[in-house]
Amino acid sequence: MPELEKGLMRKPTPIPVALFFTLLCVVSSCVTHEPQLKDITGPPTYASTIKQAPIVPFCELIRDSARYDNRIVSTQAIFFRNMENSYLYDPSCEDDNGYVWAEFDPSYVYTDDALKKKFDELLCPTQPCPIGRAHVTVVGRFEGPDRGPYGHLDGYQLRFSLIHLQQADTAQMFNY
Repeated sequence: MPELEKGLMRKPTPIPVALFFTLLCVVSSCVTHEPQLKDITGPPTYASTIKQAPIVPFCELIRDSARYDNRIVSTQAIFFRNMENSYLYDPSCEDDNGYVWAEFDPSYVYTDDALKKKFDELLCPTQPCPIGRAHVTVVGRFEGPDRGPYGHLDGYQLRFSLIHLQQADTAQMFNY
């Protein structure tokens, strides 16, 4: 009987123990890893979509909204935001409905980080940050009035889902 008890109480070999702990570390790192922006790679069509977007003056977008409905376009405007609103506008447009609800498409994450930081600083030059504006060149999906209303309290008839920020500058230098 003592021989049998010795066999049952044998020391574990180092290889299975090491293998167990290695496997445990690998599994736990997979479970706890949260994706970071650097882990994301843009879809192959992203760059070509931006390159092929037609350049449309902002006033033309709102004047002929049905023509550009659900199309990806590039335009220039003032991006304004406050606690409840974010919209694009151009003061030179002679239309009372010249304010277009602006939101960020999930693909906006592929925009250059330095440009996004500059944009954020233009929108929020001081703390607290009640309002901000920037003159922007953007690519996005424009949606016309048949799909709305949009935005805060359904106050906007048009929407622009910003896919890519191409340029951001101080709005004052454009005399708006």
